[in-house]
Amino acid sequence: MSDVAVPNELAMRPGVRRVQTFLSWLRGDHPTEDEVAEQFAPSGFVSDTPAATLQRLGRLREQLGEFEVAAWEEPLPGLIDLELESSNGRTSRLAARLARDTDERIMRTTFLPKPPGFIVRAPREDEVAQLAAIDAETPILVGEVAIVYERDPSDYFADERLMGDGADFGVMEQDGRVVGVCCLATRDVMIGGVRRRAAAYTRARVAPAVQGGGARGHMQFFGFFNETRRECDFSYAIIAMGNEAMLRAGTRTGTDGVPQRAVLDTSTGAASSMGRSGTAQDGAHIARLLNAAHEGEEFFLPYTAQSLEARLSMAPDLYSWSSFRVSDRAVIGVRPHTFRVHRREGDGPESLDTRALCLDYGFEPDAEAEFEELLRGVLHELAENGDTDLSLFTSEPSRGYELVSGMAKRMEPYLVQLPRRDGDSGPRSVYVDQIYF
Repeated sequence: MSDVAVPNELAMRPGVRRVQTFLSWLRGDHPTEDEVAEQFAPSGFVSDTPAATLQRLGRLREQLGEFEVAAWEEPLPGLIDLELESSNGRTSRLAARLARDTDERIMRTTFLPKPPGFIVRAPREDEVAQLAAIDAETPILVGEVAIVYERDPSDYFADERLMGDGADFGVMEQDGRVVGVCCLATRDVMIGGVRRRAAAYTRARVAPAVQGGGARGHMQFFGFFNETRRECDFSYAIIAMGNEAMLRAGTRTGTDGVPQRAVLDTSTGAASSMGRSGTAQDGAHIARLLNAAHEGEEFFLPYTAQSLEARLSMAPDLYSWSSFRVSDRAVIGVRPHTFRVHRREGDGPESLDTRALCLDYGFEPDAEAEFEELLRGVLHELAENGDTDLSLFTSEPSRGYELVSGMAKRMEPYLVQLPRRDGDSGPRSVYVDQIYF
């Protein structure tokens, strides 16, 4: 087997020579940790140490076997994309993201299947019915429970509108037929007290007819491409415990955080005079209360009045100042009528709920009783307006966990891989922003 020549415009690049060294490792050379460190840029995360890279290299070597390089491309500055043909007849893609400096050390690599006949492109408004059909025929399986989220077809991209220009939405097509959807959302978060740019995988659906044929690899490259374009430090997905297919698909390179969705029955609410509707003049007050409840939680970037105003300007018809219920020491921000939830356990009957999302909440350290009264008042208002449940995220080490979990009709645990840090020990509080979920 012989490799295609490296294109002249790439051949002399330092990063391309580093990729060639990586290829030699895949073919049997065994580098030391020091040699790996020479080729890879440090990320600041223990999961990207030379030792961890060597482990991934060994797994990749086993998957590939003998191979030849069939094509070299640079579809984006700093992204080297190789097509590999293995002796077993499979075609794969090896992509490497390079540091944007003169050394061009490798920042990340990804290895994906590349079956023919698929493309990923931007969505069109006239194909919403096809996208909704894929949602309906690919329920999320959590153990014995099958869940389908039914979005309003008149505003199918509402979630992405709330993300502003941070959303990259892709539609996968095979021979002119829509067979998958994917969304990558970029935002800044705090991890271990350090501000990082993160890419969140918020939607990923592949039609049953093409599942298992490598189609997901095209969607993953769509994500890797946009992570590179937006210069993200890491990517993540929040996966339901019991969703074995997605848990198996992940690479365990971080430590696990366990956020939990509290599903609250709106019929448990009670009319309350606590609080009032929020206004733009409440910006600093609301930001202070949100920070009081969540500062220090992984993924939570503390608010300022200005950053909160920017958040609420993305799609004010969906979420704005008036979406908040504010008191002196507590606040709750809710998006009502978000979607309908079809839920079936085993062979049992299907339940149907109309769900609202709590997108922001906060309270002062000794104001849980005030927060509870505010929350019960919000539940009462939601019930009167037709919502049957409210989704609110927390985690066991988080402030207010015992209160929220005690009010919930059901707690649904999720898993998110957090970039590992030196000295990690014990559970870590995890903040989930449901706009980016």
